[in-house]
Amino acid sequence: MKASHSARAIASNTLARVRRDGERGKVYPCLDHAGLALAVDSIIRRNGRVCEHCERPLTFGDKVAHAGSPSLHKVRPSHGYVAGNLALLCMECNTAIGEAEDVATVDRKMRALAWQRARLEG
Repeated sequence: MKASHSARAIASNTLARVRRDGERGKVYPCLDHAGLALAVDSIIRRNGRVCEHCERPLTFGDKVAHAGSPSLHKVRPSHGYVAGNLALLCMECNTAIGEAEDVATVDRKMRALAWQRARLEG
């Protein structure tokens, strides 16, 4: 089975990021290009072409990344880009979530955002 053009493009962009991270000493498991593209295709078939978090329609094929660009998210960062650990989000949601390996980190981020919200509102 051959992956869609969109899935292959996301896989290529993701693998470029993995290479850059590796050059900086940040190494984690990753599928090869074909496996990653098939995993992305599977996510698209399951959830459609929308962000899994905010349900914003994803804009495929743009040359420049922007808030609505598709972005592959690692649910558990240390597990890497492997099947079962991936979510397709918009760039804005993926950036906002960042990397959090455990619930304590998520809770700390939520408290920090609540603090920031209170400052902005008041």
